[in-house]
Amino acid sequence: MTDRERQAPPWTRRALVVAAVFLAVGLWMVLDALGISPPPLSNHWPLFLILGGLASGVDFLAISRRPGALGLAVTGAGLGIVFYLLVLEAVQWTAPRLWIPGILLTFGLALLSTWGADPDRSPRTLVAGTVLTGLAVTFWSWVEIPMPLFWGLLFLCLGGVILYSVFRRRGADGGHPSRSP
Repeated sequence: MTDRERQAPPWTRRALVVAAVFLAVGLWMVLDALGISPPPLSNHWPLFLILGGLASGVDFLAISRRPGALGLAVTGAGLGIVFYLLVLEAVQWTAPRLWIPGILLTFGLALLSTWGADPDRSPRTLVAGTVLTGLAVTFWSWVEIPMPLFWGLLFLCLGGVILYSVFRRRGADGGHPSRSP
């Protein structure tokens, strides 16, 4: 944990998310009071997921540098986009083959970004993120990409990154690999 992470209070991310939501709702209400008709909120509720993701991104970049904040930023933005596509009917709820991989990809990228923000952590986050991302790509491109080739390349990349992580940690600890849960 860096000095910056220790200095940032744990409530900053929540405060930024609440502030972003209040600002959006306040702007919506002011526009309505001024006679400017904003679009119906029922069509734009995923905006609040995206705002939460942006607030978590600001927390990571400007305040805390907590890897979890980056993961939450990717999760909020990704789920907001998937649900926007569903609400605006660009993708149909009755076609889960099209939108469920978006959810898997969102969580996979969130885990990968969390691991990327702190590559000294256990590779479990990396493995889970890679598998979820791989499943998303598999479901979306069942026909276009030969799956044994895709998964083989994915596992080669994953194995290489895990080896890099182990040897990097070993070098940072003076030749002794650290024990992590």
